[in-house]
Amino acid sequence: MAITFINLIFLNLLTFLFTAVMAVAGVGAAFIIIPLIFYFGYDFLTATTFGLLLNTFSTGTSSVRHVRNNAVDYRVALPIIVSSIITTPLGAIYSDSIPRETLRFLFGLFLLFVGVNILWKTMNRSDSVKGERDTFKKKETRLKEKTIISEKKRVMISLGVGAIVGFLAGLLGVGGGSLILPFLLYFGLETKKAAGTTSFIVVFSSLLGFVSKMGLTDVNLDPVLAVSLIISTIIAATIGSYLMHFKLNKYQIRETMGIMLLLVAAKIFYDLFK
Repeated sequence: MAITFINLIFLNLLTFLFTAVMAVAGVGAAFIIIPLIFYFGYDFLTATTFGLLLNTFSTGTSSVRHVRNNAVDYRVALPIIVSSIITTPLGAIYSDSIPRETLRFLFGLFLLFVGVNILWKTMNRSDSVKGERDTFKKKETRLKEKTIISEKKRVMISLGVGAIVGFLAGLLGVGGGSLILPFLLYFGLETKKAAGTTSFIVVFSSLLGFVSKMGLTDVNLDPVLAVSLIISTIIAATIGSYLMHFKLNKYQIRETMGIMLLLVAAKIFYDLFK
């Protein structure tokens, strides 16, 4: 379908805004961009393909800074990327055969899970700096204990996580960062390195998902819309990753993001069951 000039402007502005905000929070914006494009009149398969394309550029832009700052653990990232290569095409194939309503329902469940998880972690953070300092040593000890794990077991679990992330990328059009980050923190990666490694992995899962959908499904993207959204995404991700290094209140940003995801999920469920 051809998009009107007014809708093109609005969609680019909203994409720019959401991508910049999500970049400040340290995540990609696919789970917001997908329903946004869908509600502008595109079918769900096209929307998820756009989400993967834009996620590739947004996380890729952020990853450049992470790589330069040595904030990527390639030893952990490689097994996840390798296994996702295998399962991403499977997800794409299923996405073309599963009813669109079912895909939207699954996507809504994913948003609900991510939104609740974000709000839960944000609301249960330590509200006092003193409390954070008091618990720092305990957290550090737990992280060290979690790193006491055989290399073989680490690789096997990483392959499993990569398989799940790849399948979700092909099926729902999401990079899987919300699943990867907790896994990396569990294995004892320092927070900044975990975030940088997650962003690096999502570049590949999103790119593989996009290529799989373009090659294995019957989807065509509007080239004008695609180019304009890519430009908006790159600029927004650059600004967002830059602002991320300032003393912004990331907790409030994450709270807003969590509430936004729950509202989008509610909208999806409402449209499905009304």
